[in-house]
Amino acid sequence: MFQPVTEANLETAAWIHAESWRESHRGFCSPAFVQAHTTEAQSRYIRGEMRLGKRFYLLTLDSPKGIVSVWGRLIENLYVLPCEQRKGYGTMLLRHAEGQCEGPPTLWVLSNNHVACSWYQRMGYVLTGRQKALNPSLAELEMVRRLKSLMRLPAFQPEGNPAERVETVDTHPQGGMTMTYEELLDRLTDMRRLARPAPGERSGSCTSFDRASRYDEETGRYVAWDANDDGKGYVRALPDGSVVAAELSGPGVIWRSWSAMPDTGAIRVYVDGERIIDCPFLSYFTRFGGDFAPLDLPSLCPHIARGYNSFLPIPFNESLRIELAPGWGAFYHFTYTLFPQGTQMPAYDAMYSIAGRRLLARLDRALYRRGEHLQRWEAQATVLAPHAEACLLDAGGSGAIAQMQFRLAPEAMERSRELTLRAYWDGETEPSVCAPLCDFFACTPGAGNFRTWVCGKQGDTLYANWYMPFARCARVTLRNETDEAIRIGAQLDVQPCPEAGELMRFCARHHGDEPETDAAFLPGGERFPDWPVLRVPQRAGRFCGMHLSIVDTFPYPDGLDAEHWWFGYGGGKALDWWWGEGDEKFFVDGEKFPSTFGTGSEDYIGYAWAAEPPFAFFDAPFCAMSDMPLDGNGETSVCRFHVCDSIPFRT
Repeated sequence: MFQPVTEANLETAAWIHAESWRESHRGFCSPAFVQAHTTEAQSRYIRGEMRLGKRFYLLTLDSPKGIVSVWGRLIENLYVLPCEQRKGYGTMLLRHAEGQCEGPPTLWVLSNNHVACSWYQRMGYVLTGRQKALNPSLAELEMVRRLKSLMRLPAFQPEGNPAERVETVDTHPQGGMTMTYEELLDRLTDMRRLARPAPGERSGSCTSFDRASRYDEETGRYVAWDANDDGKGYVRALPDGSVVAAELSGPGVIWRSWSAMPDTGAIRVYVDGERIIDCPFLSYFTRFGGDFAPLDLPSLCPHIARGYNSFLPIPFNESLRIELAPGWGAFYHFTYTLFPQGTQMPAYDAMYSIAGRRLLARLDRALYRRGEHLQRWEAQATVLAPHAEACLLDAGGSGAIAQMQFRLAPEAMERSRELTLRAYWDGETEPSVCAPLCDFFACTPGAGNFRTWVCGKQGDTLYANWYMPFARCARVTLRNETDEAIRIGAQLDVQPCPEAGELMRFCARHHGDEPETDAAFLPGGERFPDWPVLRVPQRAGRFCGMHLSIVDTFPYPDGLDAEHWWFGYGGGKALDWWWGEGDEKFFVDGEKFPSTFGTGSEDYIGYAWAAEPPFAFFDAPFCAMSDMPLDGNGETSVCRFHVCDSIPFRT
């Protein structure tokens, strides 16, 4: 009945694999990609997997029926011939594989394969919450065979008996989580995780902000709040002339490192008391460990418009300290998340192993291919009458919007700030999402093409990959605020979300130039020139990013015109128009002094020296600048998204 796959029956196993794979994937893969999975190609694939130690099994009765593979406790490659499906052979293969597993059986299923997910649930498997992003709208979801505790899910019941009970296993209880290096990297792309509450998590950033800015506990007032010598600040000085740039108690992780001017002075990083990095600060961004060749992970470590960025995580369990030696340069950010006590973080040097390097290489490629996942859909163009509102989605039950796409004609793109997008979750009367269409997609009406992992613009198409769950119902509308009819196409990808009742709701709000009423923020106030961007009173959530559009117009001084837009550098500028010298500040859970205090608006985005020409467009996985006149005289569009480094708040 069950035979191990060997060279003698390998061709039969490969034929089953090819036939079943093509049938199950033709609905969402290109025809050329599907047809490439021939018997010959799958023979090579299976042979390669067997060399790695995976064991394949062939089910044969009167004729071959299906195959499955086992590796440790991982079940993969469960395929039944299309003509033999719905006859119980899949169950036979699964149960046989479970008997070969070395531990609790585990498998992965595509997030869009709802039939398979339901079937595995009936077979006793539950979603663990872990996932691997294949692209921003498609992921592999981990499922594990249940061992204990039964609990009925409120929605997305399996086919068959509607009262059937399925099990959930909390594989990551708060305060007791063990995080693998692969799980750590998954957080850089996992949009669904942003909807989960974050009890016990705290985030912030250690930066070189001017320490003259402080909060006086005795007087309750802010002192030197506009201090601007932001390149050299530090936590404390050391006897050898080095400075401590960051000092944290674990468990936690550094997600993002940034600098505007890293130099040859050393950076020394101590994890749990052990020095793990000691190299020139510039090499920290351009080299990988002791490799001879320069670093080649351009999506994870982008150098964009003079800004050096690294999203190579530095996990720690007990403590982290970062020191910078004389000659290190100027300006730094180290953005971090701290986890509940009892969380076990992976070893930092996991990234240098062969397995770790492969994970980084795959992740870098996935981030590079951001935006390539856009579905080729044939949406009926909708003509939206002047001052009319169209309902794009009116859904009952639980679910989640995993992606939005809008296709706009040129004239509609030009008027996209006059189209208002709204979303209402679970019967609310005030929208949780309310923003001009272009701003929701992190761009301006005149923006060029750009791609981030979260949002982007490709030709006539806008896309957003926010994960937006709802437990009872959802309603999404688009209103035309113009005096003209607008032609527009829209597609919303709605997926099952059985755990929606346990997740947070997505919110997005447009904040224009409404006048500030708090005297502290007005000229002469102690917190001037701060501009409050977001206030969230007594609500729990995560801050996940922003789009910033700045309209900065100015008259040319005598003797200058548009042909002389290169105004010079630093203090020698003929015209100093720069808008972004302010610092981002995040006050979380009633803090008097912000846990994030930046060094400049462009530094927060990820670039640097943005007051100095030329003013380059750029895009990267988590930030972009897609609009800015050549001379800076007009509208600028920048965005920054926090996927791994979201900022949780509770009050």
